[in-house]
Amino acid sequence: MGRFPAWIGRWRTWSKRPNSRRWLAAFGAALFVVTLVFAVASLPDRPESTRWGLLAWVLVVLAPASMFLSALEYRLTGAVAGRRVGSREALRVSVMSSLANLLPLPGSYIVRAGHLSAQGVSAGPA
Repeated sequence: MGRFPAWIGRWRTWSKRPNSRRWLAAFGAALFVVTLVFAVASLPDRPESTRWGLLAWVLVVLAPASMFLSALEYRLTGAVAGRRVGSREALRVSVMSSLANLLPLPGSYIVRAGHLSAQGVSAGPA
């Protein structure tokens, strides 16, 4: 556990550089496109077997509800750590942490802990 907070500090320093942010955004966009292609390729061959109503329900109701609940969870995490996190900021961090979960590491945890660290919360509570 002793080396992990130093690793977060190095990540924060690297990710604050404008060039790094562009690379991270490009990587995230490319990863999204690749996973989208795989998802579309995995759709059933017969459109009549697709349950469009259920798909619409997931896209219109469940996905946004999941994001808002994730944002609420992050706001509560910030409150427990002693920092007030606004609704818009919590939603932005939650979306980014969900995207980071596509990586083969605990991306959501890293994004949220990094954001709290940038707010002045020490690495342990973050």
